[in-house]
Amino acid sequence: ILKFYNIFIQVYDYYNDYLIKKSLLDFNDMINKTIELLENQPQIREKYQKMFSHICIDEYQDVSSSQVELIKILLSEKNSLFAVGDDWQSIYSFRGAEVSYIVDFKKQFKNTEQIILPYNYRSSKNIVDASTIIINKNKNKIIKKIKAQNKDKNEKIFQFNALNEKDGAQFIINTTQKLLEQDYKIDDFFLLYRRSHQIQQYKSYFAKYNFNIPLKTIHSAKGQEAK
Repeated sequence: ILKFYNIFIQVYDYYNDYLIKKSLLDFNDMINKTIELLENQPQIREKYQKMFSHICIDEYQDVSSSQVELIKILLSEKNSLFAVGDDWQSIYSFRGAEVSYIVDFKKQFKNTEQIILPYNYRSSKNIVDASTIIINKNKNKIIKKIKAQNKDKNEKIFQFNALNEKDGAQFIINTTQKLLEQDYKIDDFFLLYRRSHQIQQYKSYFAKYNFNIPLKTIHSAKGQEAK
């Protein structure tokens, strides 16, 4: 670990020197430098506090500690915060997001009101019910009852446990071909995977059968739909 830090410090220092020489800021420093400026310059801080009477933050489940710090600096007794988010959809912890900020929102900010929107307009009832069962096993969450607006196609969710990549790829090909025979189109499908290295062996197998299906990571498919 010590060897890693010795190398990391050198790389980090070189990286920062490069940014300074080129007059550049990376994404994190856009926030960090803003925080530093507002903390050290009361007049500038007050200017922007007065400028924004209402502050709206979307996707609040994905905020990081520095983003929350910036929000708090911009808030004053004369303006208000409106945050929209869903702790059940928090998937960006790998890049610094902390779901606790939305779960503990009332502890972070005084005199807050919570409004729960109970309907899911995208997924069918079987998907909503199944995901609710899984998510409710999480201890760190906001308790809510979500209902599906779309109550069509409530077939049971099917789980197939592949023996290996070849077995899994063949199952996907066979299942997709059956649905294509039922007037589905190839664009109606998403094949979702967790990590890039896991899909490589599947891709090589698909290529042998000239099988082209849309492939997406779970993260990149967020907000998109497929039949």
